[in-house]
Order: sequence, then structure tokens, then C-alpha cells
Amino acid sequence: MGHLQVLRRARDELAAAEAESAAGSGPISFGPVTRHLQAADEALATHAPSSAAAARRRA
Repeated sequence: MGHLQVLRRARDELAAAEAESAAGSGPISFGPVTRHLQAADEALATHAPSSAAAARRRA
């Protein structure tokens, strides 16, 4: 499985917790889940092939 597929799946799973904070350990917190969703969206937009390019590869 490629990295983008894993990132998409992880993003989909995190979406259910969008309004929550990501847990940490003790005094450490990973911040709001929305921040992580935004980072995943940006990475997917940057690294995912465009739909036009993907269509050309399938043709």
C-alpha cells in the first residue's frame, strides 16, 4: 500500500474526531485534530496526482 493511500485512510479515520484534541502522554498534547486534518489535506493536495493526470495514466 502506498503512502498516499495510508494518508487518505488515516485522514478518513481522523475526520470523525475533528472537534476533539489529539491525546498525548502526561503534559504533552498533540493539539486539535483539525490541525492534523489540515496537514493531511495539504499533503494530499500537494502529492496526489491531479485527476487529469490520473485519467491519462488509466487511458
